[in-house]
Amino acid sequence: MAQLSAGAIQPQSLLSEKPNDSVAICNGQNPPTPVFQVAAVRKIQNEKLSVERYRIVLSDGIHAYSSVMLATQLNQRVSSGELDTKAIIKLNNYTCNIVQETRKVLVILDLTVLVRGSETDIIGQPKAYNDQSATSKPALQQQDAQPQRPSFAPNNAPVSQQPTSRILPPQQNFADKSENRIIFPISSLTPYQNRWTIRARVTSKSEIRKWSNSRGEGKLFSIDLLDESGEIRATAFRDQVDKYYDILEVNKVYYISRCSMKTANKNFTSIKNDYEMTFTNETTIEPCNDTASLPKVSFNFVNIANIENQPAEKMIDVIGVVKNVEDLVTVNTKSNRQVNKRDINLVDDSGRIVRLTLWGTNAEEFDGSQSPVVAVRGARVTEFGGRSLSVVGSSQFMVNPDMPEAHKLRGWFDMQGKDQELISISTKRGDIGSPGFGTNWKNISDIRDENLGQQEKADYFNLKATVLYIRKENLMYKACPKEDCNKKVVDQGGTYRCEKCNQTSSDFKYRLMVSVSVADGTGSNWLTCFQDTGEALLKCSAQQLGTWKETDESKFDQVVSEALFQSHIFKVRAKMESFNDESRVKCSCVTVSPVNYVQQSRHLLENIRRMQMA
Repeated sequence: MAQLSAGAIQPQSLLSEKPNDSVAICNGQNPPTPVFQVAAVRKIQNEKLSVERYRIVLSDGIHAYSSVMLATQLNQRVSSGELDTKAIIKLNNYTCNIVQETRKVLVILDLTVLVRGSETDIIGQPKAYNDQSATSKPALQQQDAQPQRPSFAPNNAPVSQQPTSRILPPQQNFADKSENRIIFPISSLTPYQNRWTIRARVTSKSEIRKWSNSRGEGKLFSIDLLDESGEIRATAFRDQVDKYYDILEVNKVYYISRCSMKTANKNFTSIKNDYEMTFTNETTIEPCNDTASLPKVSFNFVNIANIENQPAEKMIDVIGVVKNVEDLVTVNTKSNRQVNKRDINLVDDSGRIVRLTLWGTNAEEFDGSQSPVVAVRGARVTEFGGRSLSVVGSSQFMVNPDMPEAHKLRGWFDMQGKDQELISISTKRGDIGSPGFGTNWKNISDIRDENLGQQEKADYFNLKATVLYIRKENLMYKACPKEDCNKKVVDQGGTYRCEKCNQTSSDFKYRLMVSVSVADGTGSNWLTCFQDTGEALLKCSAQQLGTWKETDESKFDQVVSEALFQSHIFKVRAKMESFNDESRVKCSCVTVSPVNYVQQSRHLLENIRRMQMA
């Protein structure tokens, strides 16, 4: 049986009248890793807390101490049943908070369960210790005592179940003797404190972002900070951006103090902290050379297959191998600002693909030619196209990170993943990515059987089909010659008028609008191929085809005939449209590409394997 650290909860002097007398463990007068028995575990009932918190009563066999909190990273120990009443535990790391000038709250940061509660009984006859009155009463009565109201709270204010406090940490954990300063753990910071110093590692730093609205212009950047107790986000605005951006470096450790605290906006961070910091004119930041005790950045990766179950706008960590990379494109934001973006597709050993959107510098500099492993901390889940991800300003984007998860995925992909049939979770709705192996495949019969295109958003899917017939009538039309206008012009006998541009010109351009009947083994369907896809299908430019139609109709007919009975991979958009009070599903072609028979054969073999297993 493990031996309890008897006397660790005993006060320094029960006869002393000094207000700061308290339990020995909160003053460093105890073994480095004291052993206690858990007398009780209680969940704190407070709707304002975004994460569960637990209060624990500890016993050293002589006294029982109820002012004990469990750090949130240890909650799983309680929910799993490992940490229960009567369990014997060893404290590996902890700190003490001072509340209301005299009361000390012990915060457990790390522990080891030596004996489970079901395997032992209560040791000794511990008496509850009250560190404010230095009087003893039965431990069970102490468990039911109501928390005291903070001195700053109004009479009708709710009682806080979580201490908002000043910290006096044990020397072996947080006291920095060489700098002669007391270090506060991140997990203890609240808006009710202003005199504190933390020692933390910068795990990520965003780019400088600028904004402009009715209230003015400005710029900002944010960093994520990590210590033994947890994480927190800090943001710098305007003048603080110029002051601190070049000073703060990722993976470096700093002393930080005098920041303002506010409630964290969970829509913009995946960090598990109820609060976040803001740099002010009073903020001080100093480099720290003592980094041995601080952890490195940690990830909580979500399997790609499980991203479908994540709510939109949630921030998650993800890791995967780059399957393919889209071209860099420029888009206009809502604020009419141009920004570069690039879509990449990530896969993992769950057999799923997810689209990840990169922005700005990340999009411009990314090289996916060697199928690197990519890890993202704090990617935002979006609903566009089923479920997809976006790297935002606060995300940490890493290529080929040196971590076990990355090495495992690298081996899986090289050995089997690159040839495996994969299913995309980002092509169900709204995806117009390039066609290829491992995307959302359908048969023609599925259009009807699965009611594709009959929802509010369009359905996108890949289809392997053969061209049966092409309508020559209305295959093309004369359009406005302007590059950014495709409106059909009115022929006025030598001149052509565009009603949209309200201009008349002596020239025009040809635009394709090809109606084509395609078929596979399950049925046939009509598709509409516009300019680019029409040219890819007919293997001829619209201008050349229009010229032949006017001057040499036999060549025109030949181009159309040669396109018949050819098989292609079509990326199809299905959407319900109404015309003359009649609604029907219209299928248009987004891209046309040749059939890759190697990949298509693997796709069919994978389907056969699944049918055999069913």
